[in-house]
Amino acid sequence: MAPHARELARREFPGIEQAEVEPWHSGLGSLLRYQRSQATTPLFQRGVGRLVCLRHNRLFQENVVCGSIPADETWGAATGEPSREPGQWLASLPFDHVYRSFPESSTVPRDLVRHRTVVGGFLGVDPDRVDIVPRMEWNGGAAEAYVAVSPFGSAAIRDFPTGLLADAGRHLWSRHRLPLRLLAPPGDPSRYKALADRLIADGVPGVGVRVCGSLDGLIDAVAASRLVLSVETATAHLAAALDRPLVALLGGGHFNWFAPWQRSPRQRWVTNRVPCFGCNWLCVQSEPVCFTQIPPKAVEEAMEQVLGA
Repeated sequence: MAPHARELARREFPGIEQAEVEPWHSGLGSLLRYQRSQATTPLFQRGVGRLVCLRHNRLFQENVVCGSIPADETWGAATGEPSREPGQWLASLPFDHVYRSFPESSTVPRDLVRHRTVVGGFLGVDPDRVDIVPRMEWNGGAAEAYVAVSPFGSAAIRDFPTGLLADAGRHLWSRHRLPLRLLAPPGDPSRYKALADRLIADGVPGVGVRVCGSLDGLIDAVAASRLVLSVETATAHLAAALDRPLVALLGGGHFNWFAPWQRSPRQRWVTNRVPCFGCNWLCVQSEPVCFTQIPPKAVEEAMEQVLGA
């Protein structure tokens, strides 16, 4: 299991056995060393009766991990990735039940469609009736008067444009007296504090930084907020799973692969559709116009809609 997924797995599936998989490089030498290191691990030694793999954009290393677990019967999708549809050669794991074609959906992204297909095949029911949209529960109190913001994506090209965030912050304060709280991970929150200072200088009142020291801390901050503003981050997906009011900016690099999706009308994904959608974040424009040219009015309307839903 990848390190970033361990805490979530422990929270959602307490008591399950986890296989700790550390990153390693591809190549025959690394492969042999990895297999030797796992030889005495109970899961890899004992195996399982049925193995279901829900990851389809698998790295070579992930194929090795999955293939190293002995199993009587296996289910999974042929390997694919957002930059191209899966081809025959990508079915690199010899699943007993392998899925290569998937229905298109206008309401569910491809990632969840693939999950639904594999889970439906495993359960032996019509995949259309499998509820595969993520859901989370939170047992906290009432919503508090702030807006939780995750402004930074996995790369700078996917960050929330500062001017657009400032426009949203001024609108939320003038209409609802809701201040922005930038959600920062533990460690060095300096770039969050720098962004907060810049937003304040741009006339956004009450901007602050909230450091979330753990996954539970992040979930608490998201669930207790009146509204979540984000780009496509874990924060956005948690907000949707918790059915919190969410406005998330969605770029065209992986559009309709991992988002948009929603639990209810309280979630809105906003984008600027341009002909170069599907670029796999290899942007050919002078700037990521799918983000930077989103009209402020579109974000304001989305925020009002989800706040009133």
